[in-house]
Amino acid sequence: MPTTANGTVYTVYTATIAGLGRVRWIVADNARTRSNLPTILYAHGANGGLGSFSGGAGSAILRDWLMDNGWVLIEGEGGPYDSTGSSFNWWGAPISRQAYRAYFLHVAQLLSIGIVVAMGASMGGLVTKWLATRSDIASRFVGYFGLAAVGTLFHGNYDTVPTDSPNNINQRSGRYFAPSILNAYGVTNYEELEVAAASSAPELWEPSVWANKRILEVYADNDIAVPSTPRGASRLREIRAGIPIADIAHSIGTFTTGPEGKGHDLAAGWGMPMPVVTEFLTSLIPPVDPDPGATEAFYATSGYFVYDGTRYPIVVA
Repeated sequence: MPTTANGTVYTVYTATIAGLGRVRWIVADNARTRSNLPTILYAHGANGGLGSFSGGAGSAILRDWLMDNGWVLIEGEGGPYDSTGSSFNWWGAPISRQAYRAYFLHVAQLLSIGIVVAMGASMGGLVTKWLATRSDIASRFVGYFGLAAVGTLFHGNYDTVPTDSPNNINQRSGRYFAPSILNAYGVTNYEELEVAAASSAPELWEPSVWANKRILEVYADNDIAVPSTPRGASRLREIRAGIPIADIAHSIGTFTTGPEGKGHDLAAGWGMPMPVVTEFLTSLIPPVDPDPGATEAFYATSGYFVYDGTRYPIVVA
């Protein structure tokens, strides 16, 4: 059985959801039968798959913290294999929405789920943002945690420049991630994508969908793939300003391992800011009602009852 660095034993469970890929969830053995388990629903980015979080070296520290503190982690493939037959690049399309919704509902039948946080990494940001705000289970989510998460599809420059070039740092997501994102939506050009993916673009939603949510968005300063602006949540935070209960943006600075642009290397654990993340997650858990403590007690030493107009004493031995 897998064990955290602190010795907490947890179990990895897997199930197949017909037509929607596999779901995986992990929970500490000593927490599994508890009520109101705090839960993260995690969506991986492009080229991710089953176990991207639960088995990833980059997420080990946070994974251990979750298990040590009685959380449940739910993740999955995000849909069936895409047209390449080798990866799950559904890019927030309707099939990925169906998949992650189904994953959550499957686990919710098996465990007592309490508060839920949607967590999206990279392109997983699109589907988790939708689940937390616009889906029929949106009310279950009290928080959103984005890890280098895509925040907009159509905000930024239109120009096409070579992929992974530092020169396309300001390019919009719908252009930068072509042609993969076009394939996911079944279109052949950007103009068709603007129609097909309109409901997937968070910058086009009513800002009010973010009401009552608490949000944490984390980015690396030298991330070319999903910089905070324009492809991250920078513009989105302007749109929803003042509406969420909390909207925290955190930069981990410059990720220096690897060539320029590798600030998006999630698999390498490019800088999970644990104090910030754990403080955020802990703040979402409702406080426990305080113990009322001892109360004053009274007892009777004498009394009487009345019968037919006459009082008869009651003596307490």
